[in-house]
Amino acid sequence: MAKKSIKVKTAPNSKESEMMVLGCTLTSVNSLNTAADNLDDTDFYYTEHKKIFKVLKEAYKKDRPCDIHIVAEELKRLDILDDVGGVAYLTTLAQFAGTSAYIEEYVQIVKDKSLLRKMLDATDTIEKNVLLEPEDVKNTLDDAQNKFFQISQSVNSHQHLQIKDILSGLKSESGIPYLKELQEKQEKFLQRGPDDSKITGISTHFLDLDNMINGLSKSNFMILAARPAMGKTALALNIAENVCFKNNKSVGMFSLEMTAEQILHRILCSQSEV
Repeated sequence: MAKKSIKVKTAPNSKESEMMVLGCTLTSVNSLNTAADNLDDTDFYYTEHKKIFKVLKEAYKKDRPCDIHIVAEELKRLDILDDVGGVAYLTTLAQFAGTSAYIEEYVQIVKDKSLLRKMLDATDTIEKNVLLEPEDVKNTLDDAQNKFFQISQSVNSHQHLQIKDILSGLKSESGIPYLKELQEKQEKFLQRGPDDSKITGISTHFLDLDNMINGLSKSNFMILAARPAMGKTALALNIAENVCFKNNKSVGMFSLEMTAEQILHRILCSQSEV
């Protein structure tokens, strides 16, 4: 009787991508910056990779240089060099690495596999809780939603910036060094004539409001607050209409109080001056 082979499924991982990331970070400063900004040692599946990356990230935080020799010395000091395969494995990683031009893709693969493992762990915990048939089902549902919410929050938890990266233009939206971009904005502002608007954001077409907030600018979060029945919704709609119709900009609206038809009715009344 032929024996059936049993396939054991392992958690999602990509050893090759992890090796690529580590190899690139050992040979390229820019690769280390990219990896350290987006990954933690816990994002790696293999224990030896976790230990190596933890040393690399600590060096990054302290703004210290990293190469095979420096990393090996630190691993030796921590008495874990043999645990990760010694200098021979570090050398293998450096030789295994592809071009650092693809470091973002390698990092994304490692991050995606890490997220899948976290989702798998969350579903295992949820399944165990559900099989217990708890009395408070709503609370169990809230716990399940919270677990996945925490995972989704971790996706952007590494999006921090260092001042030096902004000044150099490495992490700025335009890619231009900050001081140079600031100088260009100042020159454009000084070249404006008396009839030009002096605000740098998108005009609300409420002159006094524009002067106070300098227009609506990207990344700013404006809160319109007042007592009930003071016209908050009307003012917000007027601003949205002006931005949309007078500035030709797209506007998204979310309301917990009115239906889409009610919002449209108010906009039509406003535009027709009823």
